[in-house]
Amino acid sequence: MLEQHPLRHDTDRTIAMRARILLVLAFALLLTGCAKKQETAAERERTQAQRQSLPVGWQVRVEEADASADNVKFMNMPPGWHITTGPAVLLYKPENTAAGLYRLESESFLFADDRLEGHGVFFGGQGLDTPDSHYTSFLLRKDGRFQIEVRRAGEISTPVAWAEHVAVAMPSGEQPAQNVLAVTVAAEKVRFYVNGQQVAELPRPALPSEGTFGLRVRNEVNVHVTSLTVAPAGDTQASLQKGS
Repeated sequence: MLEQHPLRHDTDRTIAMRARILLVLAFALLLTGCAKKQETAAERERTQAQRQSLPVGWQVRVEEADASADNVKFMNMPPGWHITTGPAVLLYKPENTAAGLYRLESESFLFADDRLEGHGVFFGGQGLDTPDSHYTSFLLRKDGRFQIEVRRAGEISTPVAWAEHVAVAMPSGEQPAQNVLAVTVAAEKVRFYVNGQQVAELPRPALPSEGTFGLRVRNEVNVHVTSLTVAPAGDTQASLQKGS
C-alpha cells in the first residue's frame, strides 16, 4: 500500500516548508553551476554513481531507442526530486496507477537555461517497458506554453500543440518558474489546470487515462519536482504518492 498524505496547496504551506524549498532550490542552483564546469575523472565517477542511485522503486525509460539512461540525473532531494536530463525520459513507479475518477497533481520549479523543452506529468500509462506503450502527457515550457500529447503504440498525436497561456509561470533571471499542474479525470471529460486555472478540456475517450502515472521530462531539462500526488476525484484529503 502507498502511504497516505494530504494534497498540498500553496495557501496551506507553512513558513518552514517554504524555507526548506528555498534551501533545496539554492542547492539545485549550485549543482547547475557546477555542472557547467569541466569535470575531472573523480567528478565523473561521482556523477555516474549519482545517476545509478535512483530513488527506490523508480524506473527510468528513455524515449529515444538509441539513447542511454546514463545521461540522466534523478535523485531524492526532499521535498521531492531533482532531475537533470540528457535524453527525454519517463520516470515512474510501476505500482503507481490511477483509474476511475481521480485528480493528478504535481508542483515543479523549472530552472532557466538555453533549451526550449517541456516537462510535466503523464498518466494512463500502459506497456511502458515495450515499444507499444500508451500514455497521455501534460507538459509546460519555459516560454509560458503548454502541450497535451498522446502516444499509442508508436503513434503520436497532439490534441493541444504548444499553446501560450497566462497561467504558465516562466523563469525570471536566476529565479526558477514555479508551476502546479493538475489533471482531473471525470466520467466524460479530462480537464487540465496550471496554477489553479483550467487551460484545456478534452473528451476522456480520446485519451489514455487509466494506468501508470509519473513524470515526463524532455531533453536537457533542469527541474526540481516537489510533489506528485493522485487522489479520488472530489477527495482533497487522500493522495497515493508524494515526493520522498
